[in-house]
Amino acid sequence: MARLYTDTNCKLHGTKYCAALNMINCGVCTVRDVVDKDVESIMRDIDIIEGLLPECGIGELFTDENCVLCKNESSEPRKYYAFTDLGHAEPKLRQTGFLGIRRAAKMGSILPVQLSCCKRCKNAFLLTEYLPICVGLLVSAGALIALSFRTIREMLLAITHALPFLAFVFVTLAGIALGLILRKTLVKRFSQRTHMNIFEIPKLKEMRRKGWFELYESRGVSKLIFSKNRLRQGLFTNHEFKMK
Repeated sequence: MARLYTDTNCKLHGTKYCAALNMINCGVCTVRDVVDKDVESIMRDIDIIEGLLPECGIGELFTDENCVLCKNESSEPRKYYAFTDLGHAEPKLRQTGFLGIRRAAKMGSILPVQLSCCKRCKNAFLLTEYLPICVGLLVSAGALIALSFRTIREMLLAITHALPFLAFVFVTLAGIALGLILRKTLVKRFSQRTHMNIFEIPKLKEMRRKGWFELYESRGVSKLIFSKNRLRQGLFTNHEFKMK
């Protein structure tokens, strides 16, 4: 989508920094109304982040017509885009902590990442995330329904007054354990054809070596959200952006 940037007084107008920011228009740009000193700081930060990216940039991750989450040669056509955020300690920032003490922030930048994704890989991530939770909830709900029957409840109460509660807790914990086992099984199964951790993708593996990390990773599995459409704006989301 062609962008129309009208603020010719902006220090970034027509530069690679404007292309890297990739805002929809000048009116929503994060650099709008900032002083020259802050604009120069933003330029330095973008230069630092650019240096932490692969040599050819990250555009191929979302412009590829085939799914980049598929393993080996089984890649299927792109149907969706998968999104997550990566963090990095650079550029070095300082923040005020407890008692007003200034210290280095753990994260200096956040980079939105979008990946070409097929329906099969999308389903793999969604099933891995939500099916174990649903199983755990169903088991817990089943225990609650069972205890609502008078005969079952009175039978347990006859043994000890605390037994219905203890039984509910036990079954709920069993449901959680079952969910964890199911999740592990699904990850093992889907990992045969899908990169369940995005840092298994060669270009992102290179980024991890440069210090990037996932913000939302859970026990070795990336947390992704999915959409039919690409990000309209955001740092380095412009597929036409050219690295130095």
